[in-house]
Amino acid sequence: MKDIFSKTWMRWSVGALAAIVIFLLAFGIGVSVGYEKGIFASRWGRNYEANFLGPRGGMIFGMPGGDAHGAAGTVISVASSTFAIKDDEGNEQSIAVASGTIIRKMNSTISLGDLKVGDEAIVIGSPDQNGQVQARFIRVFPSPRPGTGPDMPPPALP
Repeated sequence: MKDIFSKTWMRWSVGALAAIVIFLLAFGIGVSVGYEKGIFASRWGRNYEANFLGPRGGMIFGMPGGDAHGAAGTVISVASSTFAIKDDEGNEQSIAVASGTIIRKMNSTISLGDLKVGDEAIVIGSPDQNGQVQARFIRVFPSPRPGTGPDMPPPALP
């Protein structure tokens, strides 16, 4: 047995075989992880509407088993610790922003002072006894380009 492993070609063969086995194990683990991610994405896709619309057909705000509430619309005013938004139906909502509230715009975290009138925002929080939403998370989208939006007439055709 000692003579077999003393030969250079045998050591190279055993090393190559071990490398192939390690490669196949790593490949198998990668396939398994990819399969599980695919199954998760498939289930998520099948339940997309239920995940986001909830049982009442409202965007995230009425999810079962939670107390998530919020508002979505265009920012119409900004103050030191609050701002107001107007939704597509013309309803206005006052939003209170605490020091721990996360405000995200694109990939950046911003402050309330960076919020501008005309920005589109989605707010997740809890209503207080006065009907004001105490924001926990705010997602801000850039304001629409000038000359676009639901209130603008379609562009004239040449």
